[in-house]
Amino acid sequence: MRALTTDAAAVAMRLPADAGRSFRLWEAILREHAHLLLRGDAEWPANQILLQLAVEHADDSPVTKVAEAGDGGV
Repeated sequence: MRALTTDAAAVAMRLPADAGRSFRLWEAILREHAHLLLRGDAEWPANQILLQLAVEHADDSPVTKVAEAGDGGV
């Protein structure tokens, strides 16, 4: 997971400002909650943990808005 967050931080630095800002929010969630995501199992998989974390991020957060929309932001 550390390699993933390190790679994500490197990518974020190369993105245009607005895309980088959104990407950094997701990277921060991955980094800050890696310990929870790594605990995923068949009963509560990591993707469900990530969705829960995204929904609870903040009311006006772009991360929460994408999670609540349920369409992957597309």
